[in-house]
Amino acid sequence: MGLKKSHKRITIEELRKFEGLENITDEEAEENIIALEKLSVIMFELWKQDQAVKSKKKAQ
Repeated sequence: MGLKKSHKRITIEELRKFEGLENITDEEAEENIIALEKLSVIMFELWKQDQAVKSKKKAQ
């Protein structure tokens, strides 16, 4: 049995809690949230690649 990981999307209200983002519009907040999700995916994929390289080096 595998564990299912749930991913939580930041809300507009949560985003507005960050300094400098208190007064952004809903549209700007949504654009920022989408950008953060894309960045998160990129960073996670890079991390996975790095882990695979480290595993291969350890196995050698």
